[in-house]
Amino acid sequence: MNISSASAAKLGSRNPRLPSPSPARTNAAPCGTLLGRVAEYSTSSPADPPAPAKDEEAKKTYDYGGKGAIGKVCQVISAIFDVRFEDQEGLPPIMTSLEVQDHPTRLVLEVSHHLGQNVVRTIAMDGPEGLVRGRRVLNTGA
Repeated sequence: MNISSASAAKLGSRNPRLPSPSPARTNAAPCGTLLGRVAEYSTSSPADPPAPAKDEEAKKTYDYGGKGAIGKVCQVISAIFDVRFEDQEGLPPIMTSLEVQDHPTRLVLEVSHHLGQNVVRTIAMDGPEGLVRGRRVLNTGA
């Protein structure tokens, strides 16, 4: 049941729900009114990008990462260990591996949080049986 365009136009004029066909607008923007307004106010050249911050804080790099620094286990909660380092320079970045010294087996800890006051929270990558407070921990820098 095909309706011709002429009969569809007649239905459109009689049906209050369908809008009557309007004549084509000659001054309408091709992409819509909003984009047309944007095009009117835009410039021919793009704006210059903002200058990068020359702040000294932005230039800091953490290449050192405290490799070789020795810390001590200060708290043990199951497989979670808090390790305290002597100074801020020895503090390892997050996701750095630490190795427990003087332990019968090789035990690797991974830094998960910085708790402040030169203390990092770590997670043991193996069973931490026998590990107690006061054990020395080496920052491997890896």
